Amino acid sequence: MLKSLQNRITELKVIDLITHFFFFLLIVLAVFYREERLVADASYYFFRVVNNESFWVEHDRYILILSQIAPWIASNLGFKMGTVVLLSSIGHVLFFYVIYLMTRYIFKDIYAGLILLSIQLLGITSGFFVPMFEFYYAMGLLVLFYVIFSNSTHKLRHIPLVIFAFFIITAHFYAIILFVYTLLVYAFENKDFKIKKYLPYAFLIVLFVLLKPLVISDYEKEMSAGFLNSLANNIYDFNYFKSWLSYIASNYLDWAILVLSTIGIMIFKKKHLFLLGYVLFLIGLIMMVNVSSYGFHLSRYKEQVNFSLMFLAGFTFVYCISLLNTNLLKYSFLALISVVFIFRIQSTWEGGKQFTYRLDEMK
Repeated sequence: MLKSLQNRITELKVIDLITHFFFFLLIVLAVFYREERLVADASYYFFRVVNNESFWVEHDRYILILSQIAPWIASNLGFKMGTVVLLSSIGHVLFFYVIYLMTRYIFKDIYAGLILLSIQLLGITSGFFVPMFEFYYAMGLLVLFYVIFSNSTHKLRHIPLVIFAFFIITAHFYAIILFVYTLLVYAFENKDFKIKKYLPYAFLIVLFVLLKPLVISDYEKEMSAGFLNSLANNIYDFNYFKSWLSYIASNYLDWAILVLSTIGIMIFKKKHLFLLGYVLFLIGLIMMVNVSSYGFHLSRYKEQVNFSLMFLAGFTFVYCISLLNTNLLKYSFLALISVVFIFRIQSTWEGGKQFTYRLDEMK
């Protein structure tokens, strides 16, 4: 009994140390690359907020408001532009760090921080420099939703949960798929199939699907048409699949290792139904992202398209670590995800140099 308690305390300390350490490194990167983190959409929304001194939302993706809080406050307080840029860059990391602090110290979940780190690191290099992407924020909020949904018994918990669900569902189509996935994980892992518990969220999804066509933007129409055109006209044969595997081995080997490790843990823990669901979602998302963006180029946009695969892998891998009782296995997999984080931070550090060079050229 005493040994088990000591092991638990050690586990808490190790995971807390890992989580705080990598959040610290992300903040350091955010400070160092504060100007570089205004690439593409990031600069567009940043200057919309600063110039108008109000939030700016397009395509009914209201979660964008959460990414604009820091520059909105700073600009309304009359800070100098350099300070606004700095606070904006740090704010993108602090959003996830605040969620971590809530999940860890209010709801006592020790693993959520690792999932939040994977959102910011797994499969991401150039994406670090476009930090306001609504999908990133939606998945951060999904982690908070999942922890409260799983752990809270407060009678009013459904009020914030419905609000969070609204932001997640309206953020991105892939966010809806992953929202459903996390609910299914909870339901089957906890054998909790009380329909009324899930009805508010099912209702929100149905409502969104019915109403979205009425307010769909031209951009979203183009993206939908592009998806259908890609599905109808591009060739997805065995040669394409081999090329995709080569692309993954070259650019997302860390992701592939986590996926294979997750499958191994599920087999070891005899989680056969969970494994089936995971593989089905994985295959479905792989097919969808390849239709959304055909080919194997590397770009910020391609990273964003592939992000649904990254969240699925990171969330499920960390969840599976929490299932392990053997210290050797648990710490081995914690070491593995730490190595992945270090690799991605190093890649981001190197990738940022091209944006620094571009800024220097402009100056």
